[in-house]
Order: sequence, then structure tokens, then C-alpha cells
Amino acid sequence: MVARPRAGLFQVMVAALACTTPVASAADVAPPPVDRVVLTLKVTGAVHWRAVYDHLTDAGHNCRPPLEVMPGPAPGSRFLNLPFRLLFSEDPSAEDFALTIDTVSPSPGPNRGSAFHLKLKAGGRYWEGDGDAGSASLIETSANAMSGHFQIDGLLSGGEGGTISVEGTWRCPAPR
Repeated sequence: MVARPRAGLFQVMVAALACTTPVASAADVAPPPVDRVVLTLKVTGAVHWRAVYDHLTDAGHNCRPPLEVMPGPAPGSRFLNLPFRLLFSEDPSAEDFALTIDTVSPSPGPNRGSAFHLKLKAGGRYWEGDGDAGSASLIETSANAMSGHFQIDGLLSGGEGGTISVEGTWRCPAPR
């Protein structure tokens, strides 16, 4: 009869760990879908409201990157700059949330201080306002405006009284 050494506690723990199957490895976990628009909002003032939206891109949930169109061959033609636009709405014609940034710098890194226009539905009413370098508003974009954050005060609702302030972030899929 051959005597076997007794397994110590450490050896038992190592053996138990070696027998366990991991729930998921890094290769098994799918990355988040790339064709999604994510929007977070915090509204204060006449309306108080917070929301996080995440939706597949479609006609009502999309980002249009800024585009510089070359001038035509006619004398005097100029470049046409189409602004960045983020739309997040179940009905695209209703524009429940629309952010337009007039000029986005093509340089890499954060871009600050561009003029922008914001329209959103909050508290059952539509609110609109403009932000620019001369106001207390802030906009910062990255990746050619496909992500960023903003803060704007004093949005008005068609003469119904009151104002709101809005802070938000967005993330759009990379253009293809």
C-alpha cells in the first residue's frame, strides 16, 4: 500500500478553480451595437426632466455629419457647408429632439464654442433656443461632432411662458 500525501487547502482551491467554467470570456461578450444613437438629457427650469435614450439608427434616430460640398464649375461658386444634425424622434417630422451645429472644426480633438440650435419636446411643449460664443451656452464635440456634450439656458416655448435649461450628451455611430 502506497501512502498518498494529503491535499492541502491551497491544492483543493486550485483544483476547484481549474474545474469551473467561466460564464463568459472576453471573446464571448459581444461589443455594443455600432448602429445606435445614444442621447442623455437633463432639463431644469419650467420643466424638470431627465432621460437616457438609446435607439437603432433609422429615419427618426440619426446623425448627419457635417459636410463640405465643393463648389460647382460656375464662376463665383462657393463651398457649401451643411451643418451637423442629430435627430431623435419617433416621428421624424415632429423633431422631438433636434440638435444642429452650424460649423464643426475638422481638426482632431475637442471643438468648443460653435453656434448651435436646439429644439426639443419636454413637458408636452416644444422648446427652442440658440447657443453661440456670446451666450452662456457650451458645446463641445469630438470625432467630427459624432459625440459631444452641450449646455444651454433660456430655451423658450412659443410664448407660453417660462424657460428651461438643458444639459446633454450624445454619441452617434461613425459614418460609413
